[in-house]
Amino acid sequence: MRAARGPLFAFAAFGAYWGAWGVLVPEVKEQVDASVAQLGLALLAVALAALPAMLVTGRIVDRVGPGILPLTLVLFAFTVLLPGLAGSVTQLALALALVGLTSGAVDVVINVAASNVETSGGPRVMQIAHALFSAGFLVAAVAVGLARGAGAGPLPILAGISALALAAAAVNRGYPDSPRVVAPRRFTFSRRLLVLGLLCPWRS
Repeated sequence: MRAARGPLFAFAAFGAYWGAWGVLVPEVKEQVDASVAQLGLALLAVALAALPAMLVTGRIVDRVGPGILPLTLVLFAFTVLLPGLAGSVTQLALALALVGLTSGAVDVVINVAASNVETSGGPRVMQIAHALFSAGFLVAAVAVGLARGAGAGPLPILAGISALALAAAAVNRGYPDSPRVVAPRRFTFSRRLLVLGLLCPWRS
């Protein structure tokens, strides 16, 4: 089970970001003075950027294996701060596009890492991993709601999520980077990000 701890932690951290972000959307909307339509277009950038990133990352992981997991988590940790720094709708859209790129990459790599634990003779962890994603989402949503009630703004909250992602990167440091031998496959969309991409524009 030790080999699975890193990917499982990454799943929880990834879920925590989306739970926190869902609560922060209304405040970020006010921060950039966006209309509902403008916010919807900005949020659409997440899905539009995530899908090609997932395609490219899938091909990279097929060649080099999931050893890029720490790097993707570090990149994700830095991009999640950007929406908290946005001062306009345009800046928010650009920030969310970068979040989409890195989150799409993380989504692919953590799933591959968890799958590799199983295929290398380890315990079955995929169901646990997705349960931890949901648990991270729920815990973060509640915690951020309480933090907002106490007066915390988006940037400090996102900084906390960034620190969590960096911790996940540290836990996964040294993850095996041996190439994976895989059969040719067709690209499939992540149901989590696809649903989030469709739902986010309707939040206000």
